[in-house]
Amino acid sequence: MKILDLRNVDWKGSVKAVFSVQVTVMTANNQTVTFIIKDLKLIDGTNGMFVASPSVKYEKDGETKYKNILDFSPEFQSMITEEVSRNYDSSQEYNKIYSEKTEYKERGTLEIPN
Repeated sequence: MKILDLRNVDWKGSVKAVFSVQVTVMTANNQTVTFIIKDLKLIDGTNGMFVASPSVKYEKDGETKYKNILDFSPEFQSMITEEVSRNYDSSQEYNKIYSEKTEYKERGTLEIPN
């Protein structure tokens, strides 16, 4: 897995950065498949930093709610949070690392054990 397009944001609240990851997996018939997960968020929560899944906003009973698009296993959540936190630099200018269209800047590589 590679961290792509990690950039600081100046949003109100606890979101500190947004980023994408590129995940490469081997299929059962030994073919490599690569996909990109966009709009992940690095959140500064009450128990420290964590990564939030991309989500969709909706309203229910007059309340704004969010539903995750992806659910991560606890192991994957821990690995990605650790790697992104290590690469996050709060001193960077906002949007400094932003890259246009499909040209991504790799910020770190995380090896996922089989």
